[in-house]
Amino acid sequence: WSDLVGITAARTTLAEIKSRDVPALLRAYGERLMAAFNDAAEATKIDAQLTGMPVCPTVEMLPGEDDELRRKCTALLAQELACRGVLMNAHPMHSAAHGDAELEATAAALREARAVVRHAVTLVRVDEWLRVPLSRPVFRRMVR
Repeated sequence: WSDLVGITAARTTLAEIKSRDVPALLRAYGERLMAAFNDAAEATKIDAQLTGMPVCPTVEMLPGEDDELRRKCTALLAQELACRGVLMNAHPMHSAAHGDAELEATAAALREARAVVRHAVTLVRVDEWLRVPLSRPVFRRMVR
């Protein structure tokens, strides 16, 4: 135990998490993020939603479609969000530092990005609009 700086930093971090009730903050922000995502889906008429636990949600794109199209649409959504200054992948992560301004910016970007995805699906141009190739899944799915 010669690293007192590390131990002190860990203890201070844990005390801060407790004093700010960070789990409750993450849950509340995640619920608002899920609502914003799902409202954008409804507004743009595309079958997608943010599901799961609010502290670690999952993007579910086009549940009735084939896996490759869903992956491409998820990638296109991430691409369009990044173009609008929001980094979000299929498993968005948020922190206690995220607040109202970040949520409003994310919701606005979601509405715009979702409209692009819907347009690409409608025109059957998802492949053309993706700027990078899809990466292969890191873990092979064993059960379907």
